[in-house]
Amino acid sequence: MQVNLDKLTLEIKNVCKERHLLDSEVWLEKVLQLYQVQAIHHGLIVTGPTGSGKSMAWKVLLQALERVEGCEGVSYVIYPKLHLKIHWIIFDENIDPEWVENLNSMLNDKRLLTLPNGEHLSLPTNVRIIFEVENVKYPLLVTRCGTVRFSSEIVTLEMIYYNYLEKLKYIPLNDDEVENEKVKVSPYLSIQYAISNILSKHMNKDGLVTRTLIQAEKLYHIMGFTHMRVLNTLFTLLNKAIRNIIEYHSQHPDFQMTAEELEGYVTKRLILCVILSFSGDVKVNHRAELCDFIRGITTVDLPHIPTGSTLIDYDVLINNGEWRLCADKVPAIKIESFNLPDIDVIVPTVDIIRYEEILYSWLSERKPLLLCGPPGSGKKMMLFNVLKQLPDIKTISLNFSSITTPESILKIFGQYCECHKTPNGIVLSPIAVSYRIVIICDGINLPIADNYGTRCVISFLRQLIECGGYWRMSDKAWIKLERIQFVGICSPPTDLCIVPLSHRFLRHTSLVIVDYPDEISLKQIYGTFARSMLKVVPSLKSYAEMLTASMVEFYLMSKKRFTPDIQAHYIYSPRELTRWMRGIFEAIKPMKFLNLDGLIRIWAHEALRLFQDRLVTEEERKWALVRPILFSSWLSKQYISVEYKKLHSYVKARLKIFNKKLDTSLVLFDDFFDHVLRIDHVFKQTQGHLLLIGVNGSGKATLSRFVAWMNGLSVFQINAHNKYTSYDFDDDLRTVLRRTGFNAEIPGLFKGDEYNDIITCCKKGAQKDGLMLDSPEEVYKWFTQQVMKNLHIIFTMSPSAGGLISRVAAFPTLFNRCALDWFGDWSDQAFFQVGMEFTQNLGFDLQTYSAPINFPIVYRLLPLPPTYRSAIVNAFIFVHKSLYEINSKLNKRQGCYNYVTPCHYLDFINHYEQLFNEKCDDFDKQQRHLNIGLEKFKEIASTVDKLRSDLATKNQEIQNKDREANEIFKKLLEDNSEFNKCRQVAEKISKTLEVQTKAIEERREVVKEVIKKLTNAESAVEDAKNAINGINRLQLIEIYAMNNPPEAVKIVITSVLMVSYSDILDKFSLIRKETEYLEIQQQLTQQHVESLQQMIMVLEAKIEKYKEEYEVLISDRECIKNVMISIKNKVDKNMTLLDRFSPVKEKWVIGSQEFETQMGTIVGDVLLSAAFLAYELSLTEYLSSVDDRFSWQANSLPDDDLCTENAIILKRFNRYPLIFDSFGQASSFLMNEFNKDKNFINTSFLDDSFVKHLEDALRFGHRLLVQDAEYFDPILNSILNKEVSRHDDRILIRFRGQDIDVSPSFKLFLLTRNPSVNFSPNVCSRVTFVNFAVTHSNLQSKCLNELLKVHQPDWNQIRTNMVKAQCELKLRQVNLEKSLLQILNEFEGNNLYDLKIFNSLEELSQEVTAIILKVENIDNSMKEITAQYIPLALALTLKRVSRTLLREDYITFAILLSQIKLHKYFNQIDGAELESTFDLERFNKIKGIMNLPCFLRLNQHFNENVDEWEQFLKFYAPEKQMPECWVASLPRMFERLISYFYVVTLVIHAITEIIFTAFEPGFSTKTKMDFRSLVLDEVQPTVPIFLCSVHGNDASYFVVHLAYELNIKCLSVTMDSCESFFLADQAIAVSIKNGCWVLLKNVHLAVSWLERLEEKLLSMKSNRNFRLFLTMETNTKVPVNLLRLSRVFMFEPLMDVQDFRG
Repeated sequence: MQVNLDKLTLEIKNVCKERHLLDSEVWLEKVLQLYQVQAIHHGLIVTGPTGSGKSMAWKVLLQALERVEGCEGVSYVIYPKLHLKIHWIIFDENIDPEWVENLNSMLNDKRLLTLPNGEHLSLPTNVRIIFEVENVKYPLLVTRCGTVRFSSEIVTLEMIYYNYLEKLKYIPLNDDEVENEKVKVSPYLSIQYAISNILSKHMNKDGLVTRTLIQAEKLYHIMGFTHMRVLNTLFTLLNKAIRNIIEYHSQHPDFQMTAEELEGYVTKRLILCVILSFSGDVKVNHRAELCDFIRGITTVDLPHIPTGSTLIDYDVLINNGEWRLCADKVPAIKIESFNLPDIDVIVPTVDIIRYEEILYSWLSERKPLLLCGPPGSGKKMMLFNVLKQLPDIKTISLNFSSITTPESILKIFGQYCECHKTPNGIVLSPIAVSYRIVIICDGINLPIADNYGTRCVISFLRQLIECGGYWRMSDKAWIKLERIQFVGICSPPTDLCIVPLSHRFLRHTSLVIVDYPDEISLKQIYGTFARSMLKVVPSLKSYAEMLTASMVEFYLMSKKRFTPDIQAHYIYSPRELTRWMRGIFEAIKPMKFLNLDGLIRIWAHEALRLFQDRLVTEEERKWALVRPILFSSWLSKQYISVEYKKLHSYVKARLKIFNKKLDTSLVLFDDFFDHVLRIDHVFKQTQGHLLLIGVNGSGKATLSRFVAWMNGLSVFQINAHNKYTSYDFDDDLRTVLRRTGFNAEIPGLFKGDEYNDIITCCKKGAQKDGLMLDSPEEVYKWFTQQVMKNLHIIFTMSPSAGGLISRVAAFPTLFNRCALDWFGDWSDQAFFQVGMEFTQNLGFDLQTYSAPINFPIVYRLLPLPPTYRSAIVNAFIFVHKSLYEINSKLNKRQGCYNYVTPCHYLDFINHYEQLFNEKCDDFDKQQRHLNIGLEKFKEIASTVDKLRSDLATKNQEIQNKDREANEIFKKLLEDNSEFNKCRQVAEKISKTLEVQTKAIEERREVVKEVIKKLTNAESAVEDAKNAINGINRLQLIEIYAMNNPPEAVKIVITSVLMVSYSDILDKFSLIRKETEYLEIQQQLTQQHVESLQQMIMVLEAKIEKYKEEYEVLISDRECIKNVMISIKNKVDKNMTLLDRFSPVKEKWVIGSQEFETQMGTIVGDVLLSAAFLAYELSLTEYLSSVDDRFSWQANSLPDDDLCTENAIILKRFNRYPLIFDSFGQASSFLMNEFNKDKNFINTSFLDDSFVKHLEDALRFGHRLLVQDAEYFDPILNSILNKEVSRHDDRILIRFRGQDIDVSPSFKLFLLTRNPSVNFSPNVCSRVTFVNFAVTHSNLQSKCLNELLKVHQPDWNQIRTNMVKAQCELKLRQVNLEKSLLQILNEFEGNNLYDLKIFNSLEELSQEVTAIILKVENIDNSMKEITAQYIPLALALTLKRVSRTLLREDYITFAILLSQIKLHKYFNQIDGAELESTFDLERFNKIKGIMNLPCFLRLNQHFNENVDEWEQFLKFYAPEKQMPECWVASLPRMFERLISYFYVVTLVIHAITEIIFTAFEPGFSTKTKMDFRSLVLDEVQPTVPIFLCSVHGNDASYFVVHLAYELNIKCLSVTMDSCESFFLADQAIAVSIKNGCWVLLKNVHLAVSWLERLEEKLLSMKSNRNFRLFLTMETNTKVPVNLLRLSRVFMFEPLMDVQDFRG
């Protein structure tokens, strides 16, 4: 509804008059503009600098509209990062894109607020949303809102003066809270009216205030200078002065000021107030300039100011208006010696008196104020001193830090205040009715800003101050504050990393800078302390002034010499002098006698501790003092000077006990000794706290524990972890405070009965000391003394990577209140001494060692000539130092830095010691076995030689036997021949004898028969004889022919025979004679036979003898022959053995020969190996066996050098490993390698049960794999540091507040899948990094395997089997060689002929050869297949990757792929030439490419064909007429590159042609994406789909449209709040179960939630229809691992639209 503008203007002027505002035309116009804009837009932005009248404009407009429209106007001021409520809303804060994203739909024409759950709330038409901001950094809402701009010139100085003076005239100062109500006229309002008139003379365009304000603006102000702030400060001081006048009049009713006196006093006081207000945040010299300026322009009577003083050094007396020096008000005080340790002792000076008066004025006005000054300048001490003077004040101190939130303030409200309902609403006020609370915000400018420059706690404070209350979140009620005042303390914003407070906050505060005291004030303060201190030594009282002067002089010299520009922690404040003074006092207090020399030594010792211990470089330390001065109480009960040797021996002896008790291996070196004494010195002091600055692993915590153990102090360490909260810190703080007897003003720390119990216990403790404490102040003071005496806090920090600068800036008070000890990195001397100590038992005392002439000296104090051991330690230092340079190069090249710390050096030495002993033992055992094996081979060779000799001997023997046998055989033959002859003769004679005997017998028979017959037939015979004579021959023949003659013939013949009787008878005598002769012959023959038989028997015996001898000889020969055969077999076997194992023997011989070489180089070999293990270098063969490597491969370790090196580290680590595992190679290997006994636990830092798993693993010795190491939990610090202690046989560690047993078998592995994470130095020093990065070889192998699994599974299986078989056979061969060596070492005697193992090795050798040939064939085939798959891989790569690229990056990616495909050509081209800029001179380009191998002919061709080149340059299309000047083997497409060097405009065309030639036309253009096919066919359910878009483009349409087409339910959640996180989890859980789609929008606003999403995706088992879509703008903070798991697509506006916008 429109209103009448004239009527509205009139009402606006009325409201301005009621509010005492000067309605200038410009400002009035802006108010009307505001009305007109809000009438058109329901959302509007009011922008302008602080003090430009924005807030007052909408307040006046709203009040005027109430009167014009007749309806009530309600405004709710919302600080959007603190609360959210929808009504008539003013967002009084800068616009933040994150929370304002929620308001987009509400600010557009739909007027709908979309809640995270998808619900919509409509905005009523009578509601307006106003954004009141200083500027619009993120103009996201400009298109949806109307805008009204307020410039700084709208509110003029005259308007500000008018408002103040008018209010001063008509509103009593004591009734300013009810300024709009009708009240009775105050009796002192006339005084205010008169003073207003006086001030008005100076508050005009050319008045004193305006001119001084303009001049002050030219000065350098520490805080931002605005007119509104300094004028409000001025008005506050003037109000206090007016109150003083009113108080004076009330106290002196009879002697009130006259008008002249009033004007004189007010005018002089105005000058002082102007100076303090306008120059409260400038340095003293600038303040003096402003004083001189005022003296030059004012006509007010000013005092005579001597040189060196300024007007600010004077004050005005209220009773007479005269000037008086502030120094006259400084009282002289004396301090008793026993009060020196008190922390609240203040020695008044001129500056302190002045500051206290200013503070008193501001605090009395109950306005917020801000004290700014460097740490240690006494801000807080002065503030507390002033607060003590104010009645009914309860002071609460709240220490701000970089992470302070509004909850800290709310805790204070909850402890010290209470809410009660009143007619005006809910009021929050102090519990004590009569008291007022002053909340001191110490370090108010330390909280860090969020991503958009807002600090929530500061915004909350501004709301409390400006609006006087806050919105309570529990019930959305407005809580109004009463009797609560805020005071801020801060360091100057010029300090490093301090974010200046905004002008919108500063405008409500009064500001004064409190600088360090000058030299005069320092001497005044510490001279008082020195006189009090030397009271305990009366003989030295006269030296107090000189002692003070020397201390102040040295302090100022150090402060001037060592500034924060040199080192961030070079912060000096008067606290150093205070510590110095107290240190001297604590040292001399117990002494019975002390001379001047002793005092000087104590003075110098304390100076060293304060000023030298913090210095970094050796040159800086020499500036302070070179000669060491040692003080200690360990050798006596007093803190006195001691001798170095005695103290060193004592500490070394105690260190041995400490090492045994806590299971450490500390060694004493010079720097160690110095730091121990420094820490002990602080522990001896009351309120002694330490800040140890050094690289991680330099021994800060360990040395502190050692010194605490030496002094009998218990150690409490905060065991922080990722879920460590402020509540956990409160618990730890309670524990510490109970142990130290302290109860500080810590909001909400102790409550109710717990608080009362502690107070009671403390009173009892005081009673034991003989003290009766009744009042809370006395109890508090006693507690303070207890904590000062019993509590020593040690902070450890690392100076790495600029972290120290940020910490100094974030915690300046910490650096100022603690004694600093600079550990830094270890010095070369420390490295050398530690190395010498650890290597003293390794036998490096080689007396014959002589260093080479060019021996590199790393440790500059190395004793020359170096001994063998010192040379080795020097090499240790060289290796360690070289890592600094390597890391520096790595940081420049890859942007990551792996911090190298003394822990690496100690790990290096530990590995060296272990490896040296291990290798010495291995070499000794190996050499012993090799020697035995070679001896056995020598024995075999010797046996062969002996057997060969025996064979020759036996051969000779068998020859002799053969000769003897031949001789005997010859004789045997001869005798046998004789025997045979004799036997034949004998046989013949025997036969003859038989014949003769037979014949004789026959004859005898015949004779007998004849005789018989003759006797009977003698007559017949005679007749027959006669008859026979008549028979002729023929008749006889005929008769003879008859076989059976007739009987008659027979009778005739017989008769004939009878006739022959006579003849027979005649012959009978002859026969008898013959018979006798035969008998005689028979006898002779018989005798001859007997003689022959006798001879035969002799010969037969002789033959038998020869046979026996011959048989013996033959038997002996056969035995010898068998022996020879056996010997020959042995010789053959042994020769076969020697021949077969000649390679093994040669290998063993070489190994045996190399033993001396290995022992000679073992020092260096072990050094390199230890460096590999400690610094992750490269060395594999020396540290692993074939058995190990095959076992690792069998446990899923990829077969490449990098993975093998990593496995070695995982086997030999000393510091627990932290593994980078981008592709899951390590996790599967660890599971297989270390889960053999089923005690492997896999957890994550994000797992809620992580701590439970960790504790179980510690107790029961499990192997623990903790994933997501990028979310490292500090709870592991003590475990990584191995902070254990030994109690008998138990090993204990402090874990979660209790001591638990640690199993020796416990192993810890940390793993991260994010390769880009940079770990802090704290983590780097405690772990061993193991990087399973993707190398070219394993990536190519992995990709090829994946391709073959799909396209050639048979080949892939064969290749896998062959590779595995090859590894197995190699392992088997090695094992059999070991077995052979073992057998050779174990057998006794000459049992060398069991050839089974050798036959097996022979067979194995043949098998391995065959397998290798097969594998080579397979590899050749695989190479061919690989060559076939490269084009496919490139095409798929572009298709896959191009979807994630911006359009402008396509051609760049395509040229890289072309370079891969055409690598043989691109290798001839220097890549630097392709990157040359286009504005180089043409001649330089031509000259550059002439050096390329493919263009060597260019120069010659150019000189020989000048005309052709000139025509080429003049041709309208030079690429078509390019002279051929390159090597013939280079493709013609490279002529485009040549033309580029001559014609710059052709470069894009040349590169595009190369791409088209390498692949195909159109290859570099964007591939068309089928979103439907991609979602349904290519993407698995567990793979998220990221839809990235440039700013202003929304890709969610594709998902919504596709879901609509497919009729699939799609749950949509906008990720813009914590509630949306819950809804997203819920939607994913439901969709996984039901198979729906989930669309999460703007996930770049929910990075923390995305970090948890990865774990869910890895563990979920989803429905095959489930899909997860995430839309976001391009953002670098999205987790890299999540992107690796996902498919990413880039969406850009259409080309024509983009061109149109451009």
